Amino acid sequence: MAPEAPPTLFLIHGGGHGDPAYFQKFQDELHKAEIPTETGTQPSNGGFPPRPMYNDAAYWRAEIDRLADAGKDVVVLMHSVGGVVGTEATQGLGKAERAKRGLPGGVVHLVYLTAYLPNEGDSVFSFYGEGTLLPTRAEFRTADNGVDIFVLDPFAAYYYNDMAPEEQQHWAQYLKHSPLELITQPVTHATWQDIPTSYIIAELDQVILPEVQQQMVNDAKEKHGIEITTFSLPSSHSPFLSMPDRLTDVIKSIYRAIQK
Repeated sequence: MAPEAPPTLFLIHGGGHGDPAYFQKFQDELHKAEIPTETGTQPSNGGFPPRPMYNDAAYWRAEIDRLADAGKDVVVLMHSVGGVVGTEATQGLGKAERAKRGLPGGVVHLVYLTAYLPNEGDSVFSFYGEGTLLPTRAEFRTADNGVDIFVLDPFAAYYYNDMAPEEQQHWAQYLKHSPLELITQPVTHATWQDIPTSYIIAELDQVILPEVQQQMVNDAKEKHGIEITTFSLPSSHSPFLSMPDRLTDVIKSIYRAIQK
């Protein structure tokens, strides 16, 4: 009997990082490890007119549904703002939930890569404001067509702070604007309470500070009784660029636990 195929690792990018180039080095490493991967670019990435966060979630949901309907198990990795969009997108897509509906495949694990871990009713903005530790690493503008957007370009060094300046400049060229709706609209369900979850902490992150990442994991246990398995990397906000090999090692560890 042929060995069971490993789950497909589905990658959901963060705000402004929808260009396929961002995940390419990471996907190359995953390919070497014989872990199948898929990703995409959400509609709001550099798009006009602005679209609701729920539109992005529907896009990702359809892509994950396609894999599940083909009978595949899926591990969903969410980066940064992708934690909010992906939490919304994966609602009801867990393998156990799909099986109850007589459907094949489904999401078997969630991975938050230095990402927002939202409760029901949270948006990205819920993690900011009075009493929070998070700095603002985005610039808010009104585009020429009168649409309110946010851009990351002026803060690119914070997203890639463990990389050489010339590398930071290289990756900054691919950044796109996003609509305010991406970070102001709330999730309708905390899917990580339904599906086994891991969190990868980026210890040198200057966007979502490591102590904030750890606090989100702690809150999941203390407030909701959800134990989230944690891993750490000595990286900036973008380990898929600065250390794709080490990030792949973490994913391999997660896969070993899933496939026991």
